[in-house]
Amino acid sequence: MLGEMGKKGNRNNEKERMKKFNWRDLLCRTARWVSSWAWQKEIKTCEGLAILKGLDMDEDKLDIKIQQDPALAQWISKCFASMVADSPNYTEMKFDLCGQYRGKYEWLTVHIQKGNGKTPHQMRLEAECERDELRKCLIEKNEKI
Repeated sequence: MLGEMGKKGNRNNEKERMKKFNWRDLLCRTARWVSSWAWQKEIKTCEGLAILKGLDMDEDKLDIKIQQDPALAQWISKCFASMVADSPNYTEMKFDLCGQYRGKYEWLTVHIQKGNGKTPHQMRLEAECERDELRKCLIEKNEKI
């Protein structure tokens, strides 16, 4: 009988502890751990690709100046080249420049074109020429009728 009472008492104590357990705190600690782990992975990936040249901090902002290793540009270009390999002419990507930059949202568009491919502008000009020729033919046929 005492053994059963002890078991019930333990269950009640567990329930009390679970009520007191702060799930928000656990979630916060887990998010911090994951964030720290991700930053460590990113730092290991980027080690040697950029050198810290300056750090300026005041109440409103933090400016970090880096110098990139020229090998970084070659590595990035190889990544983009592998992306354009399966496309017929070009690949275009839009990058967000860290959210708000100098008071407004900015982005950067990277366009990579195959050597024998055509730019969107070239293809548009060709399509417009073709359209104009077809319009001429239609107008001429309508005038004859």
